[in-house]
Amino acid sequence: MDPDNATEETFEEGLAKLEGLVAVLENQDVSLDEAIKAFEAGAKLSRLLSDKLTKAEARLETLVQDAEGLPVVTSSTVNEDDYEFDDEDEDAEADE
Repeated sequence: MDPDNATEETFEEGLAKLEGLVAVLENQDVSLDEAIKAFEAGAKLSRLLSDKLTKAEARLETLVQDAEGLPVVTSSTVNEDDYEFDDEDEDAEADE
């Protein structure tokens, strides 16, 4: 459970290690020294995972912007079933 190798691991692998560290901390039979080491490793791993997630979010935001920096709306980003459309509004827009 070495958080130093977390930068080379996938997000999912790091998350599994973090869950393992949480399990160690939840174990009532663990010594204070082991608990402190697990906590320190977990805190470091949590920061690394948070950084990876932030970078992934920024990359996704970049990928869904057009040349002018505006969000691109595609059929994969909008589910028409989630919205109610007023037929009169659509007819008025078609006339313009």
